[in-house]
Amino acid sequence: MKVFAGDPKQLGPIIRSRLAMRFGLSQSLLDQLCQGSEHKSEGTENIQHLVQSYRAHPDILSLYSKVFYNDELVHRAPRDVTEQLLDWPDLPNPTCPLLFRHVRGREEREEDSPSWYNQKELNMILTTLRSLFRSAGYKRTWDNSDIGIITPYNKQKSKIQQMFYNKPEFDKITVGTTEVFQGKEKKIIIISTVRSREEFLQLDAKFNIGFLDNPKRLNVAISRPRSLLVPPFLLFLTHLLLTPPK
Repeated sequence: MKVFAGDPKQLGPIIRSRLAMRFGLSQSLLDQLCQGSEHKSEGTENIQHLVQSYRAHPDILSLYSKVFYNDELVHRAPRDVTEQLLDWPDLPNPTCPLLFRHVRGREEREEDSPSWYNQKELNMILTTLRSLFRSAGYKRTWDNSDIGIITPYNKQKSKIQQMFYNKPEFDKITVGTTEVFQGKEKKIIIISTVRSREEFLQLDAKFNIGFLDNPKRLNVAISRPRSLLVPPFLLFLTHLLLTPPK
């Protein structure tokens, strides 16, 4: 008996070859089988969906459950982990560990790189971290290694790392693209989309970068946190709610 296991709603193998893409190899066998199950194709009757989730706070879980999993996921995560950040004063709702930061930034480039960064979002990240550290009392149940920052652009990543340089309080924070976090989890996830204008989204889609127009990459990003999710509000929420999963 052979068993295929995985999540076709999240990232699969990275294909660089245009020839391979042309012959359909950018879509995994698991993905093809699951698509066939939606149409009751032959050989798909034994596909099972695992719905019990032991990762995140129910409000974080419901965000990606409703958008990507037909609202079928069932919360089973322990409360002593998922509720650890509910005492953070910045939360507008003390029962919900979601904070959409309102950032009106602008994409920028430098001469040494074609990649993008967003200074206002860099400021947002620093403000968020300082607030977290400042409000954490003697009962703090998390440390810097529990924090992850996801951004799709290498220039933004390098800017964040420069901002953290020679600051011991930031030394264990993980910074990387969505692919770096695939299959991982953190108690706290801060997302920097970088993008603030829709005019560049088609360009991102063409070259398969960013995640505002990439449902699988977006799903991975918002499903990494266990206890707190902090994304920028502008554009992110618009595309999350108005762009149907592909």
